[in-house]
Amino acid sequence: MGTPSIPDRINDRYEVGEVIGRGGMATVHVGQDVRLGRRVAIKILRPELAADETFHERFQREAHAVASLNHHSIVAIYDTGEIRPQGPDGVMRPYIVMEYVPGQTLRELIHGPGVTPQQAVEYMLGILDALSFSHRAGIVHRDIKPANVKVTPDGGVKVMDFGIARAVEDTQAALTQSQAVLGTAQYLSPEQARGIAVDPRSDLYSAACVLFEMLTGRAPFVGESSVAIAAQHVRDAPPAPSALNPRLPPAVDRFMERALAKSPQDRFADASEMRRALRELAGHLPGDLGTTQPMAATAETGDGHTKTLPAVGAGAPAAAVVAAGRSEDTEPSRVDDAEAPAAAA
Repeated sequence: MGTPSIPDRINDRYEVGEVIGRGGMATVHVGQDVRLGRRVAIKILRPELAADETFHERFQREAHAVASLNHHSIVAIYDTGEIRPQGPDGVMRPYIVMEYVPGQTLRELIHGPGVTPQQAVEYMLGILDALSFSHRAGIVHRDIKPANVKVTPDGGVKVMDFGIARAVEDTQAALTQSQAVLGTAQYLSPEQARGIAVDPRSDLYSAACVLFEMLTGRAPFVGESSVAIAAQHVRDAPPAPSALNPRLPPAVDRFMERALAKSPQDRFADASEMRRALRELAGHLPGDLGTTQPMAATAETGDGHTKTLPAVGAGAPAAAVVAAGRSEDTEPSRVDDAEAPAAAA
């Protein structure tokens, strides 16, 4: 059933059902493609943002980025368009029609039943498979996090929400035009946090943050605000995973030391190399490790949303960064991706 600003059927083709995901940027509805007789997910830009060209551009970028990525571990985009204004005060609202994916997000699993280290490795292999493909196509995701990874009922992985993805050659030009940083604080690479050019190794750092959380129950860095967490990515060494989960072997610490290196040159060269190292690491994990439960710090710090943050200056005093973070976290986010816990978004 449509809402006052969304018709029951879009483009005389897509029946609009209930909302299955919400975020600061968009809502996601379950839908039905009546022409092809298949279930879909429909991501629709929120009406208060639809008049802003910046958000239109991000929507179009997501569609264009993913349309070229035909891969089993990446949520497919089928169609795009705009919904005509519904009433005198309405605006044109862009939408994206996507593959509907049953299951739960990785974030829901981490904060729900938990994830075993063996499952964490398998999920991460799927994420790296998707990243390897997107990187070969010249696309850097730039917002890898648990909420953007769907785990299907059979244990498969789907990476979604390429809303801030950019072609590798476009990243430098975009960053030189603004001192703002766009991403999710707990999973930002140091170069993202500093507002400098990123490449595929930035996605690998973010993926390592996700793996760290699955293995230990918390992200590598936690703090009082998003900006404070971003500053830690730039300046601080993460804790050893075994210090948080003593049952993890030293091999996990060695893997994470490289995967979370501050300099991209010190990380794995590409997703394929990281996958090979991860497969080797799997052989060092004890077979009797149970599920990892989330630590309280994970729920208490950072809001997990994609947002615009000020770049972390290499010489900025830590106190100033923390103060800026407190200020930033008391105001509404300027940019905040829709995260759909029950469908591809």
